[in-house]
Amino acid sequence: MSRLGRFILIACIAAALAPVARADEPAGEMNRRAVLRKALADFETAVATGRHNTDEAQALYHSALAGFESLVRDGVRNGRLYYNLANAHLRLGDVGGAIVNYKRALEYMPGDAQIQKNLEFARKLCEVRFRKPATSALVETLLFWHFETSTAARSRFALAAYCLFWLLAIGGMFLPRRIPAMTWLTVTVAAVTIAVGASAVWDLRPTAHREGVLVSDDVVVRKGNGAYYDPQFEKSLPPGVEFELLEVRKDVDGEDWFRIRLSDGKDGWIPAHQAELV
Repeated sequence: MSRLGRFILIACIAAALAPVARADEPAGEMNRRAVLRKALADFETAVATGRHNTDEAQALYHSALAGFESLVRDGVRNGRLYYNLANAHLRLGDVGGAIVNYKRALEYMPGDAQIQKNLEFARKLCEVRFRKPATSALVETLLFWHFETSTAARSRFALAAYCLFWLLAIGGMFLPRRIPAMTWLTVTVAAVTIAVGASAVWDLRPTAHREGVLVSDDVVVRKGNGAYYDPQFEKSLPPGVEFELLEVRKDVDGEDWFRIRLSDGKDGWIPAHQAELV
């Protein structure tokens, strides 16, 4: 058989087997793909309308949100899905749902610049911003390059600095005499490599406490784990406020309550159903 004949035969066999492979795909997986395609199509159609607050666009965003949420309930977990889910929440004006899902997306895709950008935008929509303690504010000012850049960007910079360090170190070995400027430059690059590399690794560490976000309106923070305790603050908190989970307890009715710590260091108790954990 000629080479052309063999090629045609292989192509025919592959074409015949392709539908069989598709038919053998688990029904559940095929259904999840269909749900995802429809949810993405609904979201894109809503965006294409150009007017996000119309009834038509809002209905499409709700449909997309329902599709993404059904995939999560079905056990699908990945950064892109949580990112799409967060975008749907944001388009619907749900700041709390957007923030918590952007943070979940970053758990799977740490340092992703687009997710971080959308997260910062959603945070600006939160009606309450807490002033951090002076020590925390000072640290963030001094280490602005750590807090204002992505993990991925710092990782790439640290790798480039590491390569530059070895180029300088090896190059210095072939110089006829020791040059102080070259030595100082090599030491500086080494220090930068260590600092930026440690900054990137710090972002990937497992945290001691879980983080969460308020997702309900007018959350009353109380002094104890129950609605029968006095409010901790004069005003209730809006959705989108982020916190650190310190403890979980039940009230006298068996309902779960979270003891949370806000970014300003203050703490209190909220009903668990009014928040979502990252």
